[in-house]
Amino acid sequence: MKYKAWEKLAGKYNSLWVQKYSLTPTRNKVMEMLENTIHEKQTYRLLDIGCGTGQLSKQITDRFSNVSYLGIDVAVNMLDIAKDYNKAAKFKHAGIEDFKTTTQFDIIISTHAFPYFPDQQASIQKINELSARNVNIILAFGSATTLLDKLIYFFVKFTTSKANYPSISNMKKLIEQSNLSCGHVSFIKERNYMPTIAVFEIKK
Repeated sequence: MKYKAWEKLAGKYNSLWVQKYSLTPTRNKVMEMLENTIHEKQTYRLLDIGCGTGQLSKQITDRFSNVSYLGIDVAVNMLDIAKDYNKAAKFKHAGIEDFKTTTQFDIIISTHAFPYFPDQQASIQKINELSARNVNIILAFGSATTLLDKLIYFFVKFTTSKANYPSISNMKKLIEQSNLSCGHVSFIKERNYMPTIAVFEIKK
């Protein structure tokens, strides 16, 4: 199974130690950014790529009644948990590489999934194709920018599926090559021993 590592992690994912210093801070950052993006008098179609067990989906649908949420993920076991956890959201078993829809999304987010996309340039281009004209794109993931980052992620890859953690400069190149515009890049680093998490704001 191509993504068997994620299938195995599903049952214990919500209790992993990285929730405290990595996953939860990232979700909180994304929610903060959505607060500044979503207006009450408008409706939004939101795509979450690599939605996992649906933790962020619950935060979004609980907070924003005007958001139509769709989460996709490659791990069936994680989606089963997400569907039980959040009845207000929709979920689909798919990776970004094989996801098909005629919908264009107003908001596209992905947290801690991008390094595992099999073809990152094609994935960015696919995100562009799925984007409405005034789309807000938020991509948050571990970025191997410093020597410490590279060392940590060298060992992390043995516990998950195959990954490529792009540096900030390489990610900006991928974005520009897909005719998207990279805006502000913010960083999350809760502890010195934790790797850098980069949060990219992207526009069409």
